Amino acid sequence: MQTCTRCLMDETVPNIVFDDNGYCNLCNEYLIRAQNEIWTHPDELGSLIDSVKKSRISKQDYDCVMGVSGGVDSCYALVVAVQNGLRPVAVHLDNGWNSNIAVRDIKNLLDRLKVPLVTEVLDWQGFRDLQVAFVKSGIPNWEIPTDHMITATLYRMAKRFSVKYILTGGNMTSEAIMPKSWMYDSRDATLIRSICAEHGALLRGRINIMSFLELAHAVFIKKIKYLPLLNYVHYDKEAAKQLLIDKFGWQDYGGKHYESIFTRFFQGYVLPLKYNIDKRKAYVSCAIMADQISREQAMKILDGPPMCESQIRIDRLYLLKKLRLSDKEFEDIMDAPNKSYFDYRNEGFIWGYRSGKSGVVMEKIRRFATKGV
Repeated sequence: MQTCTRCLMDETVPNIVFDDNGYCNLCNEYLIRAQNEIWTHPDELGSLIDSVKKSRISKQDYDCVMGVSGGVDSCYALVVAVQNGLRPVAVHLDNGWNSNIAVRDIKNLLDRLKVPLVTEVLDWQGFRDLQVAFVKSGIPNWEIPTDHMITATLYRMAKRFSVKYILTGGNMTSEAIMPKSWMYDSRDATLIRSICAEHGALLRGRINIMSFLELAHAVFIKKIKYLPLLNYVHYDKEAAKQLLIDKFGWQDYGGKHYESIFTRFFQGYVLPLKYNIDKRKAYVSCAIMADQISREQAMKILDGPPMCESQIRIDRLYLLKKLRLSDKEFEDIMDAPNKSYFDYRNEGFIWGYRSGKSGVVMEKIRRFATKGV
């Protein structure tokens, strides 16, 4: 199996291409994106902070909405915002899968930063039906329901609090290398509705899917900007983690997004076994490209399994009970043929998943959301 000679992406990724140097198209694209999407000069951060502060309606109002999951990226982004004098309101989506550590970490952080928290609790029966539909769908990204609801909730909270900025912990350092064949765009409302219809899920309770028109209204009419704050600072993930531990009593979860029990089991067990996807390759490849770890250090990380057997057993029992799936049902799902996102109705032409390039509409939304920043 050919592996990139610069990062660690390999031929398990469909349509990966290597150049004459043995570099893959994914890390080559990272370098291009880094030039256009990382703004670490102090003037750039200062300009962003000034823009956010000036958007306040009054001195007492909040000036931005920030999602917080309990993970290192979102927690550190909150620290950066407060240290620079912003007045964020933190928003947490409770989809029923929070670990106890995540709940405690969020409380400790926000108490010490004196940042107010709004928690959006999803209707569990409705969200469970939605998740089970995706589990049965055969597509590789079972996290689309959660990711979609996070984005929808942040935009709706921005409208509720009359703020023009959503600042996130998203960043190039740990997320820029992610093959499209692995993780399809979670904003595709048509795909969600199609999978729900085919697998008998009713969108009920507080499960309000955000349509493309609602997203376009938020971006173009309300002019709400959705910005990755950590792309404006020199983001060293390990240093950020240590700061959170030392100053806020934060506890490491052992993996990216492992603050969610569902995500931990999905990334640590389901993806490698059913879809031959180890997302750790993408995460360490980002860290290599950001000069935060060496290629040799990254290889040692991948030497071990994504998840230990004892944790797999614990999480499997918990997940099946919570989703009301029997062992046989789950094994049948794991053994069933895998499917593509294009086996269902979708908006791939909007988000750029048919051509393999950034969709025209998606690029317009990105540019408009960052215009004037």
